Amino acid sequence: MKTKKLLLIGILIIGMSCTIKSQNYKPVVGQGDYQWLMPYPQLFGLFMDTVYLRSTSTEYYEVWYKGTSGYTDSLYVGKMRANETNSKLFFVAPDSINEVLIMDLDLEEGDTFQAIDLYGQFQTLTVEQVYYKDELKHIQFDDYTPIS
Repeated sequence: MKTKKLLLIGILIIGMSCTIKSQNYKPVVGQGDYQWLMPYPQLFGLFMDTVYLRSTSTEYYEVWYKGTSGYTDSLYVGKMRANETNSKLFFVAPDSINEVLIMDLDLEEGDTFQAIDLYGQFQTLTVEQVYYKDELKHIQFDDYTPIS
């Protein structure tokens, strides 16, 4: 269950962040706290989960999740930080000290990116196309390619 939520957070961040153009990117996170709403369809309508980023006294933000399907309390899911140019975003799970790269805006056509799927399996994505529209950078990936 945590893996699915972590993947959703990663997809949300990549989707929101792959629309930026320049060498020094606009911050995905900056000063203060953030909240992202994540709607998804279910059998009986649209559910809305929430991801909260809480600033700390370190370079990391705490990541909290509150779902609409059975969760009453917020769940701590880890922490994240951006690099100096805001082109990369790293995530650390609560039971780990290892950073996982979840966003990379420096990718170019033909580059690969390691992602985790809904089943907890790492997959390799290949950048199929990089283009700019309305002065925003878009990174388009191919279908998932399993790691051999």
